[in-house]
Amino acid sequence: MVDTLHEQMEVVWCKHDGIEFKLRWMQGHQGILGNEWVDQEAEKVAQGESSLQQKLPMSFRRELLTSCLAVQQWHMKKVNAKSVKCIKNPPRC
Repeated sequence: MVDTLHEQMEVVWCKHDGIEFKLRWMQGHQGILGNEWVDQEAEKVAQGESSLQQKLPMSFRRELLTSCLAVQQWHMKKVNAKSVKCIKNPPRC
């Protein structure tokens, strides 16, 4: 998504010479207009709900890339769960 943001910023820079962007990190969400709604939407996504494809911006309608770290964490979680299951109920030989 960051790469897509950079691509879109490049397009805007080409069309509007001299425009400035300011990105700010907001540590907390409480009390900031719009952030409570974003938190609710993020919670829905975490529970498996997703936006309709046609409501997404064109640049986000393709499959998003997954980070290596996220894949490793998912894999280790799966391996650990399988290990716990095998320890609790070892296979009989």
